Amino acid sequence: MRFLPTFGRSLALVLAASGLFAACNSAPAGPVTETGTLATGDLTLTGGEFQDGYTVRAKSGQWIKVDLRSTAFDPYIILRTPSNQQSENDDHGGDRNHSQVVYQVAEDGQFQIIATSFATGETGAYTLVYEVTDAEPAATPGTTAGDAPPSGTAPDAPPDTEPDPTPPAADEPEGESGADATGGGGGVKI
Repeated sequence: MRFLPTFGRSLALVLAASGLFAACNSAPAGPVTETGTLATGDLTLTGGEFQDGYTVRAKSGQWIKVDLRSTAFDPYIILRTPSNQQSENDDHGGDRNHSQVVYQVAEDGQFQIIATSFATGETGAYTLVYEVTDAEPAATPGTTAGDAPPSGTAPDAPPDTEPDPTPPAADEPEGESGADATGGGGGVKI
């Protein structure tokens, strides 16, 4: 068996690592499903709505589709861009138990997904499904023209949807970790 000289082994390792890195950052991994609960003690928006946050990485030209469903409260979804613009939805297709945002990414970076409720103080279980794709996602029944923002744009944040900057009390947990598959559509609960 023939051994590569040190330079050759190093080059082989670099090439293998870069190929692995490229594979991890090129094709989205598919939908990510998170189950959670809005509860007393969670972080709140400035309007008092409880919130759970997740992060996901995406590149310009990709699409992010986020679905939030709950039968315990009126779900409201916010997708915030790296430049702090946001797209949001309540009552997707007229369904009080479903919110959805479909967004074409205009800038590379980390996006925040905020699962919250329409009204202050609502609590309960929810299911969040999000996905980063290279092609425009298939329509979900109930899609209306107002559900998806124009390509690469999002309205400015209304004043009552800014996160409350007050950190939780020392005895309150800051949240559980979610999947972390950056660049492949995975994310992290924030």
